[in-house]
Amino acid sequence: MKGAIVRMVTGSIGKSASCRGAAVLQSADATGNRRGGNHDCTDERGQRRRAGPVTRPTFYMVEMDYPCETELDRVAYDAFYDRHIAMLLSIPGFLSAQRFECTHAARAPFLAIYRVAEPAVMTSEAYTSTAGRLSVPEDFRKRMINWDRNLVQAVVDDVADPDAGIDVAATETLTLIDRLTDDAPALPDDFTPLEVVGLDRTIAERGVRIGDSGAPVAGREGWIVRSFRPLQPIRGA
Repeated sequence: MKGAIVRMVTGSIGKSASCRGAAVLQSADATGNRRGGNHDCTDERGQRRRAGPVTRPTFYMVEMDYPCETELDRVAYDAFYDRHIAMLLSIPGFLSAQRFECTHAARAPFLAIYRVAEPAVMTSEAYTSTAGRLSVPEDFRKRMINWDRNLVQAVVDDVADPDAGIDVAATETLTLIDRLTDDAPALPDDFTPLEVVGLDRTIAERGVRIGDSGAPVAGREGWIVRSFRPLQPIRGA
């Protein structure tokens, strides 16, 4: 398995069966789009069975910098973002959200991860009529820099579950590796790959690892490596 990052908000994934290759992104179809496929699995009796199509959890990942000149600026920014998350979670198809801050200097030190039901949520009338860049009040929007939005998908290991999501505990670290081009070095084995499927597409691929048990990640040419701490527990819709 390649770095299980997708966790259940409640319960656990795939305790009754073991599926091979479910964490690896599937090959592109005739249109060039990658998709989850069927996987051979072994049940409790050791019998092979054919699993159904694996659900590909979809994440809307927003990153930016917001330079704060005073403590009051930061308080106002955090209060705005809490309201913004509440608004997004009211949109059908938005399932959960969690905010993060980089543990070191970075081009975009603030990150928000939203679990959405499917990519189509981001082009739905409910979203486009309510959210998006122009939904941010101008006083905040004009100070947001290095503001990138990427829609990504993963394939969970074992049995997919519609409630699966990225959930980082207060004592854990979220590490991201962004491959800037297709020619960049491959992700380490203990990172789960996320395929970029929509919005700004500012990177070629993103790798994710949760926890402090992995080895430190040395930067390589063609990568951006960042570590984040959660600013709040995961919030559900």
